[in-house]
Amino acid sequence: MRGRSRRKPSAVVLWLFVTFSSAAYSNDRESLTRVEGFHKFSPGDNPAWASPQYDDSRWQRIRIPGSWQSQKLESENGMGWYRIRFQLGNLRREGLGILLGRIGDADETFLNGRKIGGEGLIGRRFVEAPLVERLYPVPDSMVLTRGDNLIAVRVMNSYLQGGIFDHAILVGDYNRLLIEKTKRESRVIAVSLILLTFLSIFVLFCFLIYLSGVHEREYLSFAVFVLLYTAIYLFDSVVFYHLGLKTPLVQKAILSLTALLPASLLFFLASAYRDRLTFVIKSIILLCCVLALAFMFTLTVAACRLLYYVWMVLAVITASHALLSSVRALKRRAGQSGAFLTGVILVCAAVLSWILEMLGILPTVDLHGHAASELAVPFTILCFVYAVGLRFSFTLRSITSFSERILVAHEEERKRLARELHDGLGQSLLTAKLNLQRMDREEMDLEKQKRLVEGSIEELAGSIEELRDISAGLRPPFLEEMGLAVALRMYGQKVSAKTGVRVEVTADLDSRPAPVVEDNLFRIFQEALTNASKHSQARLVRILLTLSKNKMIMQITDDGVGFDHRQMHLQGRGIGLKTMEERVNLMGGTLHLRSSRGKGTTIKVEAPLR
Repeated sequence: MRGRSRRKPSAVVLWLFVTFSSAAYSNDRESLTRVEGFHKFSPGDNPAWASPQYDDSRWQRIRIPGSWQSQKLESENGMGWYRIRFQLGNLRREGLGILLGRIGDADETFLNGRKIGGEGLIGRRFVEAPLVERLYPVPDSMVLTRGDNLIAVRVMNSYLQGGIFDHAILVGDYNRLLIEKTKRESRVIAVSLILLTFLSIFVLFCFLIYLSGVHEREYLSFAVFVLLYTAIYLFDSVVFYHLGLKTPLVQKAILSLTALLPASLLFFLASAYRDRLTFVIKSIILLCCVLALAFMFTLTVAACRLLYYVWMVLAVITASHALLSSVRALKRRAGQSGAFLTGVILVCAAVLSWILEMLGILPTVDLHGHAASELAVPFTILCFVYAVGLRFSFTLRSITSFSERILVAHEEERKRLARELHDGLGQSLLTAKLNLQRMDREEMDLEKQKRLVEGSIEELAGSIEELRDISAGLRPPFLEEMGLAVALRMYGQKVSAKTGVRVEVTADLDSRPAPVVEDNLFRIFQEALTNASKHSQARLVRILLTLSKNKMIMQITDDGVGFDHRQMHLQGRGIGLKTMEERVNLMGGTLHLRSSRGKGTTIKVEAPLR
């Protein structure tokens, strides 16, 4: 394997030591020579180009510092060579070093035809090292005190900026250059450690949610998204590289995990918005998985660059779809959709900026070793953490509130049953009892006995019917026996007979959902019908039941006076609507409510069949 420098874990210790000791050194730059301006560049790869005798008169001119993309220069399959000349001047040849700055993405560096160092790996088993400051010691015997010295740099680029893009080249005392290198890398490492700390906090947040017993799909998919990005950032960090842990296998793992990010984002947003996995989402997820496998088994840098462009297209489609679904969620007032939309907008801005940087249209904005487009993702995760945290807090409050309402509802139900049994069933049974006692105590003719028996039978029949009504209100037997559509029609007929409100049920069903779905949809229908008959002054209520792939859709529309949903929510009213929302959440579905003064109300519930 060529181009790999020897790195040990002690590099991080050295960085810490030099950071704290650098103040003891002078900032005097007189012993350093700056090498910048225009030099020679050629796309391609030829070991002979390291030789001082090679004729480079026909090579292109390239400015240092500056990536070749920003100067509209092309590489050949990601490969290119620099030939840079400098004179020693007043510098001493003993203890020299060459600081090239950061190079995108891997390099091998030669001085006067002999290799003096390299970072990353070039070849099929490549390793990127764009965040590493290149400082190479120069053996005294390699330096020419008279005439030109040649620095030849072999560069492999697979991502964003290619070439010597960071700073002017510095030649001089190695110890002074080591201090300069450490100062530069300390800023990069500081930003990396700060971001890794925040990402670790986000991961811990997801872990604590899981430990609290919340295993819903949206929370698990968010945890996967955060873990993916955290792993990518950690494996690709300069700290991980200096520890000697960034191997070719890790490099391929970074690319494969990056390919899965769009899939995990779409899956998370679909779960958060309670959207079904459409054909587009499933296709993107499948393509991301295929792309991840392709990155893992890619053999050349050229193939890797081609896969980057495929990933670029997938990223654009993903960002566009995520933005559209977020806007739709905001329109239907899905929970925390504003925070989710903010995060998605940051993703779209990052993708657009990244594409323009990849195409060389927009210069890469470097913030302490991080492109501005790359820093947008942690802020996106921060927005998502805020939204997920709000939703989790809302869920806990809803559970507490729902438990309290269940207790109140149980007590109210007991009171209602006691009242109905006492006023209705109890009175009828008491009448039948008195009739039978009268027949037992008094002597009467057959005709009078017949009338008392018929009266008792009538009272008992009424009691039985009333008992059936009470039982049906608690748990309608026809729901389980004949299905949801028939149950809605029968219940609607009873309400129509009592209130005069016309109820029309239209059902287009060829299969039945799970019992828990039928139960909850029936209760939502009961609540909506009660609201329409008691509060909305409706004359007509229409119910439409349909199946759409794996979803049951129930739409309830009335022609009543309507109401202001937001004002009712602010006033703390609308307990029935809150109960509907909680039932829908229990099913893992979505509730859409549309109402306004004088224009009636429409409630649309979408619930999975199973």
